[in-house]
Parts: sequence; structure tokens; C-alpha cells
Amino acid sequence: MAKNLKDTLLDPYESDPSEDGTYIVEKILDKRINKRTGLVEYLLKWKGYSDDANSWEEERSLQCDYLIQSFNAQRERKSSSSSDDEILENNRQKFRKHLNQSNCLPLSPQKQLSTFGKP
Repeated sequence: MAKNLKDTLLDPYESDPSEDGTYIVEKILDKRINKRTGLVEYLLKWKGYSDDANSWEEERSLQCDYLIQSFNAQRERKSSSSSDDEILENNRQKFRKHLNQSNCLPLSPQKQLSTFGKP
């Protein structure tokens, strides 16, 4: 990974960073809490740069609130849907276990005859 954005080459179809020297975030890729500082950081894909230039940046230094909110909302939706799936599967397993242990299972034809006698 490049140490500095200036060390990477721009895509030939993209222009330089904005005129005032700021870089444009194309996409947020991940989120973490820095163990050393305790601050929230985001892994960013920079517009006009290769993936080698992706970098972790502190949330407080970013000016892309909409991207941050969208990323967090999408991550929350994924998290809740996967936990819903886990709950549903867990309930299915409990139900199957209950059916196997209960006496409400249908009897086989041979068992019915021996239990209730011949018709």
C-alpha cells in the first residue's frame, strides 16, 4: 500500500484532486476503531487513485458525512438481516427438535394398526 497519496499515479482519465488540494472520497470500504487512539477510522477509496492508495483516515478529519451515514446504514442493514436469518434458523432447529421429541408425530401405518387394532 502506498505510504502517501502523492506517491501513487492518477488515473489518466481523472483530473488532479480538487483545486484547493483536497482529495475526493469515492467510496468507504470499511470501518474500525483504532486500538491505539480509540478513534473511529474509515478505509477510503480515493477518486482517481488505484486501490493501492486506499487508506485509513480518522472520522473527525473527513468531510463526507453523506457517505459515512450511507455506509453505516448499509452496514447496519446487513448486520440486522444476518442476525434475523440466524434467529430464524435457530427457531427452525428448535421446532424440529421439539417435533422429534414430542408424541404428536404421525404414526406409521404398522404402528397405527398395533395401537388401535385392525379396522
